[in-house]
Amino acid sequence: MLEVTIVGNHIKNHNLYQWLALHNGHVIGYVYASLEPDNNCIKFFDAHVDEEYRRQGIYDKLWNARLEYFSKNKYSGWTMYSWCKQTSINQFLKNNFEEGETCTYVEKLIQ
Repeated sequence: MLEVTIVGNHIKNHNLYQWLALHNGHVIGYVYASLEPDNNCIKFFDAHVDEEYRRQGIYDKLWNARLEYFSKNKYSGWTMYSWCKQTSINQFLKNNFEEGETCTYVEKLIQ
């Protein structure tokens, strides 16, 4: 099994938190969250695992570290939310998030 270390950081002077998956000293994945103190919300966003390390449980470890941090700290009564792609929505639903509006990815090449 691949040895991975999960490290969490608060980016000072910002309401931004990050969790990094490290393997042999290299970042191979990450997740982020930001605080919205004006409305007591925590937005989960930006998740990535390098392609060669996918399907090894790294995303789950990152995701769970982020969820655990906010669940065990001083955020009782806050709402966690995210805009999800189809590839990540099951992770939220299995952790008792309620499905709301849908998000559709669109793109346009600038010419």
